[in-house]
Amino acid sequence: GERLRDGLSNALQQAGLPGRVMGLPPILGLQVEAGEKTDACWRAIHCELAQRGIFHRRGHRLMVTYSHTPNDIDAAVKGFAAAFQKAASLL
Repeated sequence: GERLRDGLSNALQQAGLPGRVMGLPPILGLQVEAGEKTDACWRAIHCELAQRGIFHRRGHRLMVTYSHTPNDIDAAVKGFAAAFQKAASLL
């Protein structure tokens, strides 16, 4: 869970998207708050993730299990990083 938490936190920071990763591994939450553009940012995040085969719902937890390999986690971080960049472009 630490690999996912740290990767998502870094991706948020690199995108310049106002948000944070909450919780303790292996169960994490994701918060993005962009004022009036929050909903648009979440739509952009979800669309980009879906195009990459990653399904996430706003307000739901991210859970890492023993079946997730380091490659799985890296792919998820890469997908979220792209989604955060897309959302940040709306700000």
